[in-house]
Amino acid sequence: MGAEGRSPTIVVGSTAAAAGLADRLIARGETVGRVDPCVAMSPEAAFDAVVADLGAPRSVVLAHLDPAAAVARPLVEHTDEEWDAAGERSVRVALQVLQHAHRHLPDGGSVVVVLPSVAAIG
Repeated sequence: MGAEGRSPTIVVGSTAAAAGLADRLIARGETVGRVDPCVAMSPEAAFDAVVADLGAPRSVVLAHLDPAAAVARPLVEHTDEEWDAAGERSVRVALQVLQHAHRHLPDGGSVVVVLPSVAAIG
């Protein structure tokens, strides 16, 4: 449980959207744990560390985009291999985090997935 007896929200991501979301929740008085999938430990280990510190979450927000997928350059300059690899890493992190979160979420817990607009069409 969080500091005031409330189950935390865990925000997963290394994006500005993830940071902004976490900051807004904290400003509202929510207990928030952050997991950055770009850190050295696995996303699962980072998630477990937050759960050990704050308790099981009531909700999880996934707002992650692999940094390699966010390289600003013309679309025609990406090779198929680069495109596939960047997409694969983001999807793999999402799968790992969501599978792991499911083990910790209570019945009625929620998951919110925030995607960049290009992911919605790509």
